[in-house]
Amino acid sequence: ENFSNVLPGDLLFFGSGDRITHVGISLGGAKFIHQSGDVHINSLNPEDEDYSPYRRRSLKMIKRILKSR
Repeated sequence: ENFSNVLPGDLLFFGSGDRITHVGISLGGAKFIHQSGDVHINSLNPEDEDYSPYRRRSLKMIKRILKSR
């Protein structure tokens, strides 16, 4: 999947089935920050060192809540 249109501040929603169980904030592209016990910075790109296969599998959608200026 191509994450080139994902902007900093976009929200990433994760879950299983029809349930959203976790939310992260995009840092731009495939990188995102989220809190699960501790604060983590991960990537959805398998070529990145901080790639999270678990989060990639559980990604449900990416939404932009605020419009860019």
